[in-house]
Amino acid sequence: MDFGTKLKKIRKEHNLNQDQMAEILFTTQGNYSQFENNNRIPSLDIIKRLVEKFNLDANWLLSSTQDQTNNFMDNSSCQIAFLKTEKFYLGSDQIEDLNKKLDLLIELLSKS
Repeated sequence: MDFGTKLKKIRKEHNLNQDQMAEILFTTQGNYSQFENNNRIPSLDIIKRLVEKFNLDANWLLSSTQDQTNNFMDNSSCQIAFLKTEKFYLGSDQIEDLNKKLDLLIELLSKS
């Protein structure tokens, strides 16, 4: 299942329209529509809001896996969205390099 399909499924499960979902994610309805149609990749901040607001597993959200695992207490849940937003004790060039790699990883995962 692709990212846009998952996003639409989440929205419909919560009985939200695109305007409401866009408001929750602090974006416009036009941007949100592009996410659902797989024409645009959301920022990590938007992915983080999705994960937090709807209690999602970021690994599931960003992978092609159909079924979501809701067990956040074990270490098997990969929370990619939080990697970029945490404060690390790295040099700025290392953080920039890590951010680029994470952006590329998210782009590749959202296309599968």
